[in-house]
This record gives sequence, structure tokens and C-alpha cells, in this order.
Amino acid sequence: MLEQRLDEVRQGATPSGGDPDAAPPQGETRHGSKASPQTAAEPSPPDRFQQTSSQPRG
Repeated sequence: MLEQRLDEVRQGATPSGGDPDAAPPQGETRHGSKASPQTAAEPSPPDRFQQTSSQPRG
């Protein structure tokens, strides 16, 4: 998607007026998200019907 937009700009499209310096620091959110590794969901168990072998049944 970024490459497509760069091609459009090279062909004369007007760049958006965003300010890259206004972006929140990497790894942070504007609203101070409470999400963290400690609040993440536990991994779910494997699907009991999931085929675990590449060998066909039969």
C-alpha cells in the first residue's frame, strides 16, 4: 500500500498534510492504553478437530 501511494505522489498526487513529528512515540498510544503483556488473553487450546498429521486418514 505504501509503494502504491509513493507511486501516486511521484506521478503528481498531492501529499497529505500530516506532521510525522505529531505521531505518538513508538509503542505508546495517544490515550495511554491499559493493554500490556500482563493483561493479554491466554493462548487458546488447539482445535480438537485440527488434523495434526499431514498423512491422509483412511
